[in-house]
Amino acid sequence: MSKKQGKTEEEKVVAPRPLRPDEVEDRYAEYDPDIARRLMVYIRPYSRELITALALVLTASALSLAGPYMVSLAIDRGITGKNLTALLLSAGGFTLLNLAAWRVRLWQVDILSRTGQSIMYDIRTQLFAHLQRLSMSFFDTHEVGRIISRMTSDIHVLEDFATWAIVQVVNDTFVLFGIVGVMLAMDVRLSLLTFTVLPIMAVGTFIWRAKARDSYREVRQAISRINGSLAENISGVRVVQSLVREDLNFTIFKGINHHNLDVNLYAARLSAIYFP
Repeated sequence: MSKKQGKTEEEKVVAPRPLRPDEVEDRYAEYDPDIARRLMVYIRPYSRELITALALVLTASALSLAGPYMVSLAIDRGITGKNLTALLLSAGGFTLLNLAAWRVRLWQVDILSRTGQSIMYDIRTQLFAHLQRLSMSFFDTHEVGRIISRMTSDIHVLEDFATWAIVQVVNDTFVLFGIVGVMLAMDVRLSLLTFTVLPIMAVGTFIWRAKARDSYREVRQAISRINGSLAENISGVRVVQSLVREDLNFTIFKGINHHNLDVNLYAARLSAIYFP
């Protein structure tokens, strides 16, 4: 009987603890289109600013696409044709195009920065008001540090998605089609030969996207765990010291921090593999 009780006590020690509600959300959360649509409530008041920024992005992209054409004119008519006037005009046009693109992008960054900060302000204000109305049982089952992470780093990710990501996707799409159009206009055969690598790039992008999505999600979860551990240890430092748990809590935090290091290094390696 005593042996059975001892085994039961040992099982209780090694048995994993149940997941907290916030940990279940982190582990099993998937993309929800309804949440993305709810984000539009915060974006809609700034639709005019975003449309203006989008127009500026397309303008800057068009100016950037015109740059290589000016370089080709400088080489074909100026250097090859030994025409100093054509070379100077091409160089001057290239300089003016870059100055115009710089000014347009400066205006675009200013608009997107102000719009993004305004969206963050609205979301944080509403979330803070919502937190005041929650019951005490919610805070019993959710770590304070994770709530702080939701209010800070997660909202910053939403801001990037609501402003920079959307505009950048449109910009990259416009530039891609612009480059394809320019290539086809210059040399159809050479362009088609170049396009043979696109299927390989598409497959590689599909594989990388799945791995990157899981990796970046784990990065956000890891920093959330660090915030949770820090908040609990700082707010409960008197209890920790009274129970002489300094070494144990340090060991636990060291493991959480090392996991954060590992997932961030893995995410960095994924970016280094794909983006170059």
